[in-house]
Amino acid sequence: MAAKTHSIFDPAIIVPAIGESFKKLNPRHMIGNPVMFVTEVGAVITTVLMFSGGQGASFGFLLQITLWLWFTVLFANFAEAMAEGRGKGPGGYPPQGQDRDDGQPLPGRRPGGADPVEHAA
Repeated sequence: MAAKTHSIFDPAIIVPAIGESFKKLNPRHMIGNPVMFVTEVGAVITTVLMFSGGQGASFGFLLQITLWLWFTVLFANFAEAMAEGRGKGPGGYPPQGQDRDDGQPLPGRRPGGADPVEHAA
């Protein structure tokens, strides 16, 4: 049975992914990806600086940097949520029906995960 493929523009995936992208702003989730965590911390710092006077930087500059940082974090979270919604991300892996729970090795594999070695004649 072939796996059902979902369109990237399927509203059943996009709408929940938008909500998930905001839920994933939780630092406990973001710490799993250190680069995006640092980007989020930078976004928070520039947001605070923007509303507290900016320490000498122009408001327009801080606004631009803040918007780019928040856009980066939200887009990364949205892309991750889309992948999970399509069954290709960490939340949906392995795809349903493709895992093996009975303790038996997959066909063509030796116990312990070693691949069979074919010797050329």
